[in-house]
Amino acid sequence: MIAIENLTFSYTSSAPYLIEDMSMVIPKGQFVSIIGENGSAKSTLIKLIVGLLNPIKGKITLNEKSMAYVPQRMESFNKEFPITVEEVYK
Repeated sequence: MIAIENLTFSYTSSAPYLIEDMSMVIPKGQFVSIIGENGSAKSTLIKLIVGLLNPIKGKITLNEKSMAYVPQRMESFNKEFPITVEEVYK
């Protein structure tokens, strides 16, 4: 189960929030799609869920364990849950 509680995020302290006070639960075994327009923070949300970014406020847990960034835990997590995040190159 992935639980997101009161998640708030911005890339800088002077920028507006990209995600504000978001909460949701994804039950174990359930598939989800994150869809939206360009620039709607889809990739940012995934990066927060897997611990590549830290929220300003709120918490994310995987099976009741915090997903705050810890390098050793990220290596283990990425073996079980590989992700692909789109990056645009110019």
